[in-house]
Amino acid sequence: MTIYSHPNWYFLVSKFSLPRLWRSAAGRRVVPPAVFLSEFLEGGGRTELEAAGVPLPMPGPDAVCDDLLLKPLFSFAGKGIEFAPTQARLESIPQGERPGYLLQQRMRFEPTIATPQGLTQAEFRILYLWPGGGRLTSAISLIRLGRGRMMGVDHNRNQEWVGASAGFFPGKERIK
Repeated sequence: MTIYSHPNWYFLVSKFSLPRLWRSAAGRRVVPPAVFLSEFLEGGGRTELEAAGVPLPMPGPDAVCDDLLLKPLFSFAGKGIEFAPTQARLESIPQGERPGYLLQQRMRFEPTIATPQGLTQAEFRILYLWPGGGRLTSAISLIRLGRGRMMGVDHNRNQEWVGASAGFFPGKERIK
């Protein structure tokens, strides 16, 4: 039996889960704070971000949210992400479309890896599994290198020592 899935399932699991993951961390920050745009403009999302320590400007049409990213839920490779959206921009999104966007605290990457072309920044992503409520086990990793505001190929064109790689986790048996 072959099962085909639509790419939006990935986005639904990854981005859609971010607001739930940071809220459920019980004091342990595992992902950047994020709320749906509809919650930010029409619910308690603004208050939640402020309580998480995200600096926000006073509300007003010219207010710029320097520490936030506006992210469409169903996008890939950073397409549609807006840095430092204004209050006017957020309110310009039709009310019915707002649940399809996230506001997430912006992460700032520090250049720390020495390369022949200078320092490079890295983002580490690790998928953990804990089958049957058992022990948390690292399963897959993705390490992205870049020099731009965002990681990924589209945002680091014409640069060397950027791209993606994998990390390895020590197991019970080691290669000698």
